[in-house]
Amino acid sequence: MGVMLTRKNEKGNVLFLILIAVVLFAALSYAVSQSNQTSGDISSEEAELAAAEIINYFAAIQGEAQRLNLVHGVPYYNINLGNNNSHGSLTGGSEGVVGNIWADNPNCVDLDKCSVFIERGGNIPSRDFYELAGIPIGNWNGHIVPGEFRGFNNFIEGVGTETEPEILLTVGGLKDEVCDALNDRFGLPPHDSQPLMSAETRGQRNYWNQASDYSNRLPGAATAYIGAEAFCAENASNRYGNIFYYVLHAG
Repeated sequence: MGVMLTRKNEKGNVLFLILIAVVLFAALSYAVSQSNQTSGDISSEEAELAAAEIINYFAAIQGEAQRLNLVHGVPYYNINLGNNNSHGSLTGGSEGVVGNIWADNPNCVDLDKCSVFIERGGNIPSRDFYELAGIPIGNWNGHIVPGEFRGFNNFIEGVGTETEPEILLTVGGLKDEVCDALNDRFGLPPHDSQPLMSAETRGQRNYWNQASDYSNRLPGAATAYIGAEAFCAENASNRYGNIFYYVLHAG
């Protein structure tokens, strides 16, 4: 009788230990999954798809700008890149974002003939890339909002002429994996192989302005990207992170 009780107790202890192990494993799995979600890591396949998505979107914007130039004779510096998904300031995080809308081109008078995006009479739907941002989306008064499209201009060394700046399509705050996938698409080295660009190198927000101060030209210290019409580089400011630049029009 005593032996039977002992065996039952042993079985009970084993089951209890197995239950504890299952609970601990579940807790560990949850912690790992939460850690991965927090870090924002994505697979190489996901990064490649994201890079293709951004490039295709920017190519569509570029195609529409070329159409406006050819069909309606609109100078590139008069083309309006204003839309409802680019903010000059942003509060509330990625859900229910509010803020003032960024960058309508004052040179665009007839919106139907000089605007790229649907909200202003064009043909391209505006969108954001918040899910690809590697920087938390918070309050960004007057700065590049992570994951949002922006129009900028600046000279890129080795691209265009020395008389007019390039008009640039950009998206900032990108995850490292996406930034590197973008560079890989254009046969360029990864962003962390290059020195950081200074904060001032990012470009001028008034993309229509041909007379701004361009003493800080792209790609700055990231010299491997000289002559590239599309590249992703890390800005020294933690407000900007990895910025992808795509030439809409070479000056």
